[in-house]
Amino acid sequence: MGKILIIEDDFPFFIALEMKLKNIGCSIELIYAGSLEDGQEMFLRYKDNLRVIIMDACVPGNTLNSLPLISFILKEHFFGPIIACSSRHNKEMMASGCTHQSAKDEEILAQVIVNLLK
Repeated sequence: MGKILIIEDDFPFFIALEMKLKNIGCSIELIYAGSLEDGQEMFLRYKDNLRVIIMDACVPGNTLNSLPLISFILKEHFFGPIIACSSRHNKEMMASGCTHQSAKDEEILAQVIVNLLK
């Protein structure tokens, strides 16, 4: 079924999303990357098996810093959905190449993921 890479510095948010997906019957594996460096490493390791990538804008901290990683992922020919999931910067992330966006809420994001996996 593939994997989902979530690049997010808020580990409790990752756990909440993982639990929400399991509760609604979605059994896809989530891979956590808590920094941009880990995100790039996990992307390169699993890119042939990734179905969806979820990106926070500020990893870590409060400064928009994930746009270069979005560009890198696109240059590596990833054609699957990239979801911008930020409390403030979804517009900039969409302009940089994300294909979808979600509020930073595990229930809303879980529904976006389920719809994309159909």
